[in-house]
Order: sequence, then structure tokens, then C-alpha cells
Amino acid sequence: MSEAEAMRYVALHTSVPVPDVREAYIKDGCGYIVMSKADGEPLGDVWQHLGSEQRASVVSQLRNYVEQLRSLNGEFYGALWHQPSEDIFFKHLPFRHEDVRYGPYYTRRQFNDGLVAALENSRPGTLDEVDKQLAQKIQALTDESMTFSHGDLHSLNILINSMGDVTAIVDWESAGFSICGREYYEARSRSRNADWDAVLDEIFPEETRLHFDIFREFDQALTQYTGL
Repeated sequence: MSEAEAMRYVALHTSVPVPDVREAYIKDGCGYIVMSKADGEPLGDVWQHLGSEQRASVVSQLRNYVEQLRSLNGEFYGALWHQPSEDIFFKHLPFRHEDVRYGPYYTRRQFNDGLVAALENSRPGTLDEVDKQLAQKIQALTDESMTFSHGDLHSLNILINSMGDVTAIVDWESAGFSICGREYYEARSRSRNADWDAVLDEIFPEETRLHFDIFREFDQALTQYTGL
């Protein structure tokens, strides 16, 4: 039910457009969400057809929405209500223990320790020297900010209407409080379009991009043995 809680939380604290959650419940072990229909078309499907003024308007709207989300600060790293983190670094296929849950974490040091634990869990044996050097890079990151993030902000999860207005941001199942650079990294690492890369650089502040290369190196290392 974390996705429903995330949409309710965002609707309550920001003007970011999200589907209206009518009901959320679990039946026979499966979660169900009853919500309003999100109008519009995926931005990724129509971006190439937008004129320069419409593109500029969309970028401005998204920059504002990202700022609003980043203004929501938590007291832990993880999904809402002190649940485990849904960050991509903790979601790769593990090599050893599949039932490990990561977080919530209450300090950056704990979060970094969780990242290193995920790296260890992705290996058939102990960390080699390259892995240890990578772990040291992660442990050296000390920014304690805990900002709210969507977690999967790619262009197909953003809907716009024919006027170029952003009508909804959907798919909040990975949302939660995380490190400063999480949202930008996950959006950029999933992008396969140079135009969208440029948009992301416009809507995210510079501080979110500072450690992108470290996160990419770490993310790739996590899939070295499993491929996923």
C-alpha cells in the first residue's frame, strides 16, 4: 500500500498532480488501489511533437514540481511510515540472500552501510579490492539530507494534455525519503533519450548531479554477477 500512501502524502503537502486515491486495501495477499483516471498522454510519447514554447512550459512545470517534492524532508531513509527503502540500489537481484530488506535508516552512515551490505549481497564471495575501493567512495558521502522522491521519474510516468499542462505524475510505488541525488540518478540512468537527458539537467538542481558517476559505478557493480 506504499504507492497509495505516497500519492496521498504528495496530494496533501504539494500541488504536484497525482491520481486521487479513493480506496486502498489488501485482499488475498494482493494490494489494490482504487483511484481516479489520470488524463493526458505520456510525455515521452508526445515530446517530439511539442513546439519550443510548450517544451519550455513543461520544463518549468516539472522544475516546480521537483522543487516541491524536494522540500518535503523526512527523518529517515525509506518508504513512508518507516518502511524499507525502495531505492534502485536495494532492488537488484541479489546473488546470495533474497529476503534481505534494507532500511529504514536513520543516519547517512546507516544508509551507506546498507549500500555496502547490498554490494556484499551481490557477490558470491567477499569483496575484492575494486569493490572495497568502491565501498570507501560510498562511505565518504556524508550529506545527511533526507528528501522525498518519486523514484521512477521517467517521461512515460508524466502525463500532459493537449495544452502542454502536466496533468498527472503516476507510478509512485518506489517513492520515499532518500539521499539528495537519488531522484536525478534514477531518472537519468533509465533515460535512453538525449533530449530527455537535457530536460532532466534543467529541472534538477546542480547538487543532485554531483555524485552521479559514483552512483552509476556502484549501480553497475551491483549487477555484475546477476545481470539484474
